[in-house]
Amino acid sequence: MKLLLTGGGTLGSVTPLLALYDEMRPEKVFWIGTRKGIEKEFIERAGIPFYAITAGKLRRYVDWRNLFSPIETILGFFQALFLLQKLQPTHVFSAGGYVAVPVVFAAAFLGIPSYGIQLDVRPGLANRCIAPFVKKMFVVFSETARFFSASKSVVTGSMIRKSIRTVSLKTEQKKPPPLAGSRPKAGEAHPMLLVLGGGTGALSLNELVWQSLRQLTDFCDVVHITGPGKFRHISLPHYESYSLVKDALPALLRNADCVVTRAGMGTLSELAAMRKAAIVVPLPNTHQEENAALLAFHDAAVVVAQHTLTSNKLVDTVRILLVDSERCRVLGEKLYQCIPTDGVEKISQFLILNS
Repeated sequence: MKLLLTGGGTLGSVTPLLALYDEMRPEKVFWIGTRKGIEKEFIERAGIPFYAITAGKLRRYVDWRNLFSPIETILGFFQALFLLQKLQPTHVFSAGGYVAVPVVFAAAFLGIPSYGIQLDVRPGLANRCIAPFVKKMFVVFSETARFFSASKSVVTGSMIRKSIRTVSLKTEQKKPPPLAGSRPKAGEAHPMLLVLGGGTGALSLNELVWQSLRQLTDFCDVVHITGPGKFRHISLPHYESYSLVKDALPALLRNADCVVTRAGMGTLSELAAMRKAAIVVPLPNTHQEENAALLAFHDAAVVVAQHTLTSNKLVDTVRILLVDSERCRVLGEKLYQCIPTDGVEKISQFLILNS
């Protein structure tokens, strides 16, 4: 099998494709991504040849760049057409994102079978565009299957990287977190709060964390992944920050007692696989709100709307959760039950049987 993977712009579409590559290890693999996205370094670190094309991103707000999106997509189609003829893949697999649109269109033009996965509860524009041209659209949730043709949609669950699946949960016996409002004594273990600003950074969420640091670090260690271009150097006891982490993320997730995150399904799926208690702040007016609503319905995470979140509320929400280890455990188990995480095995077997 010669597999071509396509996705990028954010890490939400990258990590599931890396999971598929890790599981299948095809004879040959290639990747088509964006020119300015953050995915290139991740792909090349995995040893996958990376090719970039132009692709038009349609923004859901008034922006003069939307005028050029159709032209960029047409240009990307011809670039993808050239690459597909050169690389001769037997299968194309997409995890969504605007870069996938010209690639799947080109594959359909050349008669190369394409497949896609819909991670979020509500399909994005890219997957709605490519749906008529793929042989199968794998979906994480049964609720999502209704958006696609019954003959094409297959409920599989999400695709999780081996580095996440194989990391064991913490087994060391930790001391209980301090009582609410109290400062840990010298030498007393802090619980760990991991804040994920997202692959491209969530500035408003980051700002709230920075405003809350002195209160948060009174009762927990804060590890803050700000996202590229959003890093701010702050020297404070019990606080560490990084713009982006790669190989260290599984260990950080393993050691976290609680995670503050956006509601992208790539991240939520990995948290589910690790059975982590999460405070979820969905990006307003996006598909993330449907993801968060599903978690809230199943009581699988603490969901907080961004417009209601203040510095004090963030501190109180984190504190209340961290002092209740049983609540953290239950939330982690419910998140694991809410998001199916065995999709990579099902999808890889399907592709092998249909190669």
